[in-house]
Amino acid sequence: MALLVSRGAQGLSAAFLQPATIGLISATFAAGPARSRALAVWGAIGASGLAVGAILGGVLTEFSWRLTFLINIPLTLLAALGGLLWLAAASRTERGRASPCPPR
Repeated sequence: MALLVSRGAQGLSAAFLQPATIGLISATFAAGPARSRALAVWGAIGASGLAVGAILGGVLTEFSWRLTFLINIPLTLLAALGGLLWLAAASRTERGRASPCPPR
C-alpha cells in the first residue's frame, strides 16, 4: 500500500511541476527565439531524463527494487546544490551590473 501511495504522490508532484516549469520559462524568456530555445532545451532534457530513468530503473531493480526510490535522494541533493551554486553565481553577476534605476 505504501508503494502505491508513494508512486501516486510522485505522479501528482510531477503533474504540478510541469505547468509551473513552463510558466517559469514563459515568464523568464521573451517570446521569440529565446523562449523557443529554452523550451527546446527543457524538452530535450526531459526526454533524456525519461530515457535514462527507464534504463537506470531497470538496472537498479536487478539489485533491489528499493534502490529505485533511494536513488532520488542523492540526485535531489545534487540538484539542490547545483541550484544554490547557480543562484550564488547569478547573484554575484547581478551585483556587478549597474542598476537601471538611479538611487533616490
